[in-house]
Amino acid sequence: MSFYDSLSPAALTAAGVSGNSAGPSGFTRRVRAIGLMLLGGLALVLLQASVALAFFDSNDQANPAGAKAGVLSAPVSASTSVLGSGALQISWVPAPAVSQLAGAQYQVVRTSGPGSPLPVCTNSPPVTSCPDSGLMPGTIYGYEVRAVLHNWRSPVVTTNGTTAIPTLSISLSSASTVAGTALNVDAVTAQVGGLTDTTFGGLRTMIWSGLA
Repeated sequence: MSFYDSLSPAALTAAGVSGNSAGPSGFTRRVRAIGLMLLGGLALVLLQASVALAFFDSNDQANPAGAKAGVLSAPVSASTSVLGSGALQISWVPAPAVSQLAGAQYQVVRTSGPGSPLPVCTNSPPVTSCPDSGLMPGTIYGYEVRAVLHNWRSPVVTTNGTTAIPTLSISLSSASTVAGTALNVDAVTAQVGGLTDTTFGGLRTMIWSGLA
């Protein structure tokens, strides 16, 4: 005889289970149903408690035994600057440390432009910028910046930028040319704003014209 079968009808009636005519098997099913409901309710309470505790910060030096509720705050703002024809720099102003959860990092995701969407970087304070390279010249790229902590994500701030269009400086094997004479290209240098563009790369089409 099981534990459930050993319970008397009077005990089950006191627990709120009626229907004495159902026999021992009926009592067993009812008691098991009550037990499952109680276990399910307990599991839900524990799950909610674990989620809530994840948003409490106990790093209070003045009151080590205490805890305060915290919110994963978004960056204050984000901006983009040009590094060349093939790269952009994404910068952000982090949330004030006093209002941010301990351990929070900042993540940059490319949201528009060739190759999107693409995670660019995830950095911890005090780092507040990162480059996105391998981009196409003269192209607009959009970005989102958010705070992250484990599986939590803050609201995002957005920014966008346009890569530069370089000018090409060509170095030839000879300063003078004669029709029918071979001429070699020694180097092709990309420049942006009069400076060598080290972000320039990939295949580019060049059209020649001149002596024949």
